[in-house]
Amino acid sequence: MKKRVLAIVLAVVMFVTALPFNAFALAYDKTTDDKLGLNFSGFATGADNYDGEIADVIDAGYVNQVFLALNDKLEANVELCVSKGMDFWVLPGAFNSASETLEHYINNIEYYVNIIRTAKGYDNFLGFWWDEPLWNGVSKSDLSAMTKALYEKWGKRNYVVDTPQCLTGTGTVTKPSGAVVSCYDVSTIKYITDIGWDNYSYDVTTAAGQEYYNNVNAAVIGKFAEQKQDVYVWYYPCAYNASTQSGTKADETYCLNQLNFFKGLLDNVSTVSSYAKAGGITLFSYESFDGDDNVWETSDDIIGLERTLPVSDALTEIYPVEDYPKWSDYSDAIKALKTTFNNTSISPLTNVFFGSLDVVKVGSDSITINADEGLT
Repeated sequence: MKKRVLAIVLAVVMFVTALPFNAFALAYDKTTDDKLGLNFSGFATGADNYDGEIADVIDAGYVNQVFLALNDKLEANVELCVSKGMDFWVLPGAFNSASETLEHYINNIEYYVNIIRTAKGYDNFLGFWWDEPLWNGVSKSDLSAMTKALYEKWGKRNYVVDTPQCLTGTGTVTKPSGAVVSCYDVSTIKYITDIGWDNYSYDVTTAAGQEYYNNVNAAVIGKFAEQKQDVYVWYYPCAYNASTQSGTKADETYCLNQLNFFKGLLDNVSTVSSYAKAGGITLFSYESFDGDDNVWETSDDIIGLERTLPVSDALTEIYPVEDYPKWSDYSDAIKALKTTFNNTSISPLTNVFFGSLDVVKVGSDSITINADEGLT
């Protein structure tokens, strides 16, 4: 019997090794207990109002994942996440081949991954997150090289959010500043496991707003479906006082409507394509910006969730109710959503091309780029 089993094993090994290397596509199936994610953009750098703020936000019941910066607070923050049973993403920054080698970039990330291991947080470590890399000038070749190297080094997820223009176009996009940036194609999405897109200004109670978001949703998912590539899809409901298309400012009701609308898109993501898997919801933004210091360099204050959510007495003392009324209905909605997500496991990615660019060859070596502005 033992000889028969050994012979079968050897036969399987010989068959596998005889196959060409590009016959396989590796699947992301790290664990079966990854849940739908609920987290705050602007949390890694924004939760700095007082010591203990990250713990208070977690204890308030708003999130089941957090973003962590790679800095001297990483070890303590990872230990906190482990103690709270909280998964986390890290912000590694983008690789820039004009200023460093890929080896140097990976070695720098490895320093922090070793800190994560020391803090016994490797199992809680979901992967890497980038905010609008192509929109901010990262080249397609650098994004591709970076995500490939990170996945092959650690096998963690690569989560990218970018603008609808970059994600839906097929060539280049001209920014308001006049800068020309690239759009995503097969070379840039190959090692992306999680994708999100961000636009906060359309009222989802109107037909025009729903049409816009549904069109973007279909176009972004279509990028991956065209390559028969599974991907976790994330949605970014407005969670701050955004300027809207109608000329008003977003308030609690506007943001609650967006939350419910995008939750609906998440629930039905697989109806758009079988390659689309529900990833979760990232709310923008936890962090606030005053006047000329905000991310769009305007004179408007950006009031994020740190000022509107009831989190702790310490945070309310910094942002008092008389200046920043608390969003009680929105607070209840987020907590309920987190409870639901905690009880919902994500599906594994099975149709993917991870492991090596030689695993599956898609298209030709040279890709023709059309000058298409994409959706605006």
